[in-house]
Amino acid sequence: MKGYAGKILRVDLTTGRIRKEGLPPELARKFLGGVGLGSYLLYREVPPGADPLGEANKLFFCTGPLTGTRIPTGRYVVVFKSPLTSILGWSSSAGHWGPELKFAGYDVLIVEGVSPRPVYLWIDDDFVELRPADHLWGTTTSQAQHRIREELGDQEVRVAAIGPAGERLVRFASIINDEGRAAGRAGAGAVMGSKRLKAVAVRGHGGVEVADPERVSELVGRMYEIWKSEPFVRSLHLYGTDAMTSFTSGIAAFPTRNFQSGWFEEWEKLSGPTLSRTLLVKRVGCFGCPIACGRVSVVRSGPYRGMVVWGPEYEHVNTFGAGCGNSDLETVAVCHQLVNEYGMDGISCGRAISFAMECYEKGILRKEEADGLDLSWGNRETMVELVKRIGERRGIGDLLAEGTRRAAQRLGRGAERYAMQTKGLEYAGYEPRAMKGMALTYALGNRGGCHITTGMLYLDIGTMTWMYPVDSPMDPQALDREKVRAEVALERRYTVVESAVLCKFFAGIVFTPELMASSLSAVTGWEMDAAGVDRLGERIWTLQRLFNVREGISRKDDTLPDRFFTEPLPDGFSQGQVLDRKTFEEMLDAYYEMVGWDRNGIPTREKVRELGLEELLA
Repeated sequence: MKGYAGKILRVDLTTGRIRKEGLPPELARKFLGGVGLGSYLLYREVPPGADPLGEANKLFFCTGPLTGTRIPTGRYVVVFKSPLTSILGWSSSAGHWGPELKFAGYDVLIVEGVSPRPVYLWIDDDFVELRPADHLWGTTTSQAQHRIREELGDQEVRVAAIGPAGERLVRFASIINDEGRAAGRAGAGAVMGSKRLKAVAVRGHGGVEVADPERVSELVGRMYEIWKSEPFVRSLHLYGTDAMTSFTSGIAAFPTRNFQSGWFEEWEKLSGPTLSRTLLVKRVGCFGCPIACGRVSVVRSGPYRGMVVWGPEYEHVNTFGAGCGNSDLETVAVCHQLVNEYGMDGISCGRAISFAMECYEKGILRKEEADGLDLSWGNRETMVELVKRIGERRGIGDLLAEGTRRAAQRLGRGAERYAMQTKGLEYAGYEPRAMKGMALTYALGNRGGCHITTGMLYLDIGTMTWMYPVDSPMDPQALDREKVRAEVALERRYTVVESAVLCKFFAGIVFTPELMASSLSAVTGWEMDAAGVDRLGERIWTLQRLFNVREGISRKDDTLPDRFFTEPLPDGFSQGQVLDRKTFEEMLDAYYEMVGWDRNGIPTREKVRELGLEELLA
C-alpha cells in the first residue's frame, strides 16, 4: 500500500508480548488512518462500559497516509476511551514523533493491558522491547525524554512521555513529545499512566513510498503558493497561535473570567505582538512545515527568571490569561511550561482554575476548602501554585484534577453552573455567544466541547478556511441553517484532515476539498474526488457517534451550560449577545436531519448501512 508502512505494532503490557500484524488494506481504504482508523479499532476492541482507567481500555497511536511524506505534516493521533468524558477520546500532537513511528515501519501502535511495574517502550525499526522505567517514574516529561535519550545513546530518538500528572491519573493528563508538543486533550496521559507506561521512544530509518512522486511535488508547490499568499498564515509565522488573540478580542469573543465576558480590557498585554516583543527567543516548526508557528520563549523576571518555555500557545494565553483575569504574560508562560512538564492539558487545567476562582467569588468554594489560598481573579501566585497542586493531586488540586464536571458535582452548592464544558470536556478560547457557529461545534463535538473538530472558528472570526469557501465573511453572531450546513461540511472535512494526518492550521487554511482529494490520490494511488473526501469524513464521524451512543450519549448531551442561554455578554463588540434556546434547538433538529440521525441524535439504521457500517449494527 502506497503511503502506508503496512504494519500494526501491538504491545500487551500485562504479558509483555509484542506482535507485528499486517494492516488490512480494506480498513485503510475505509477509515484512512489517524483518528478514523483509531476510532474503528477502539469501537471493535474496547468493550461497552469499559473503565477508562482499567485494563480493558487501550491506546491507539495512529499515523496517516500523509504522515512522513513531502506534504507538510508531522502529526500523529492517539485514540482511547477518555477518563475525563467517559466517551471517545482522541488527541493529536505535532513535532517529529509521528513521522518517526512511520519511518520505523508502523502505521499504528496498539498498547493494551497493564504492566506490573513502570516501563517504557523502545522501538528501533524492527527491534522492539519493553524496558524498566522505575528510575523514570516521578520525572517530568522533559527529564524523561532527556534521560531516555542518554540511556539509549542517541539524541535523535523521539520520545513521547507522561509526567507526574499522568502517573497520578489526573483526568486531563497529556502526552508530551519533542519537548513541548502535546497530545493534550481528553486524558491520554492518564490512560498511559494507568498502564504504568512512562514513555514510547522511537527511532526509524525507513521512508514512505508514494504512488506518484511527481504529482506530490506539484501539489506541494501549489500549497506553498497558497501559503505565501494568505495573510493569516503570515500572522501565524510572525506571532504563532497567539495571533488569534487579536482576532477574538476584536469581536469580544476572548473568554474572560470563566466566560463571564468575552472582552478582556487588557488583552493587548497578552497578544502575539507583545509576546514576540518581550519573551520570544526563536520560532520552531514541525516536520516538513514551512509556517513555524511554534515558539520558544524565556521568562525574563521574577522567581522563574530564565525558564525556557516551549510556547505559550493561544489557548494557554486565554485559559491562564483572560480566563483567570490575569494580564501578566510571564505568568501565562510559567503556567504553560509547568503544564507541559507535569504533562497536562492546559485548556482543561486553566479552566479548572478559573472555575475554582468563580466558585470562590460566588462563595461556593471557601478559602479553608482551597488550602487557604486566595483564589481572587488574577492572583498570579495562586495560579502557579494551583497548577502544581493539580499536577500532584495535592489538596484542592485533587478535586480540580477530576475536571470541572466532576469537581462541580462533588462540590455541589450550585457549582455545576460554572463548569464550562460539554460532555465533560472544557472549552477552548472562543466565546459561543459572540461566535455562534462555535456553539454548534462545542455542542456536537464527538470528544466533547472541542474547538477543532471543525474549522468553524475561522468562519466565525471573519477569516477564511479553504475547506469551506464562502463568497463573503459570515456574521459571527448568526445562528442559522447556513451555519449548520457549514458545521456538517467542516466536521466531515476536518475529520479527514485528522485521519490523513495533517495540521489543522495548515490544512484548514491551505487545503480545499479538491486539494485534499488530490493529495490522498497522489500518495496512495486510490483516486478520490471531493465528494469521496466528504463521504469518508461522514463515515468516520458517524462511527464516532455510534461509539458515544453505545456509552449513553444522545440529544440531551448536545448542549451548552445555561450561562450561554441566560446571561447576555456584558460588554465589548458583542455586548448583549446571548444564545436563543429555541433557535438553538431548531438548529439541532436541522443538523440531525442533514446528517441522517433521528431527533434524539441517534444515527438511523439506514444511514449506518448507507455508510458501510452495517457490521456495527449487530
